[in-house]
Formats: sequence, C-alpha cells, structure tokens
Amino acid sequence: MLNTVKERLALARAHVRKGEVGAAESLYNSLTEEFPGFADVQNEVGLFFHERGGFDRAQKAFLQALKINPAYTEAALHLSITWNDLGRYEDAQKVYADAVKQARGKSDALDPPVAQRIANLYAEIGDVYAQAGEWKRAAQSFRDGLAVAPNFHDVRLRLAQVLLDAHEAPMAIEEAQRVVDTAPELIPGWLMLGLAQFVAGNREKAGAAWKAVLQREPKHPRAAMYLRLMEKPATT
Repeated sequence: MLNTVKERLALARAHVRKGEVGAAESLYNSLTEEFPGFADVQNEVGLFFHERGGFDRAQKAFLQALKINPAYTEAALHLSITWNDLGRYEDAQKVYADAVKQARGKSDALDPPVAQRIANLYAEIGDVYAQAGEWKRAAQSFRDGLAVAPNFHDVRLRLAQVLLDAHEAPMAIEEAQRVVDTAPELIPGWLMLGLAQFVAGNREKAGAAWKAVLQREPKHPRAAMYLRLMEKPATT
C-alpha cells in the first residue's frame, strides 16, 4: 500500500510539473479519499491547493494531517502560513509557537534543519507584512524567526530595514550593529549600519561604517554614493 501511495503522489507531482492541474487535482482528491489516514498525503494536498489560492481546502488538509499526526511540524508551519493568508494572524502565530515547542521536545535547541525552515517561513511572512506597510507585524515576524535562528544575518538586516521604515532608527542601529559585530565580513551589514546611523543623524558614525565597506571593497558603488552624501551640509 505504501509503495502505491508513493507512486501515485509521484504521478500527481509529475502532472503538476507538466501543468496538468486538473489531472493532478483529480489524483490528489482520490488519494485523500482512499488513504484518509496518511498525514503526508494530506500535507501534500494542502500544499497543492495553497499554491493555487485554495486556502480553505488547504487549511482543511493541513488540519487533517495534524489530526493524524499532532507532531507533524511541517504541516503545522504550512497551516500557519495558510491562516496568515486568510487573515487569521493570531491563530497563525499560535500554530507557529506550538510547532516550535513541538520541534524542540524536551530540548532547548531545535534541530538545524527545522530551525532554518521555521526562520525562513517567519521571514516570508515578515516580507509580506513589510510590503503591506505593516511595519510592526513585519518586525515581530522577523524577530520570531531570529528567536530560533539568531545567526540568520539576512533576516536581521531585513528587520533593521523594517525598523528604519517604521522610523525606529535607534533599534535599526542595534540590529545592524549585531550583524557587524558577528560577521564583520558582510558588506550589507556595514551598509545598513551606515544608513541607520545617517537616518538617526549620526553623520560621522555613518561615514565610518561606509568607509569600512570601502576598506573591504574599494570600488563598492553604494558605499561611495552614500559617502558623497556626507559632503553635503546637514540640514536643520
């Protein structure tokens, strides 16, 4: 039976790759009817419908997967994203928290692949909020991702950018500084630090950060452009 399920899932994926959505949907529907107790089937069906905007059908599939296997972290994360798409933000955050707790088990540390997956999903939600101008929610999503993967420097820099957009330059400086202190070889960290300092009115510190970029990459165009700003008198 297991081989049959795997073969039919593979066939459904092949239909999707070929753009044969109707055939794939028919096969997924038959799989859920014939094998209602297979959590992996429900999770994959949920992904299929989610990717096509069928959020209601997707959430039902993810919920069924979790009913079958309450410890199914991936299905919980997918459900959280779906609920976020449906505007159920508090429910989405709770599912994330439960997924993290479940993944940790009795340990304080997440397995690296799980932590990476969770952090990236939080960051995706943060990006959506940022695009909508929801700076506070975006910042919280990025912070939630960093809580499980604190060394994801790109996520921390996205948090810094959101804080700048929210007119929270001092907090943006703190986040950018953490990147610079932890990974001084990363040019984007210095660029963001300089920008945050500049917005905060700290022109000398901004210039020092951008000069640090040129020390590492002498022809960096953005750093040179930003430094030209320093030649203009400060406005009052």
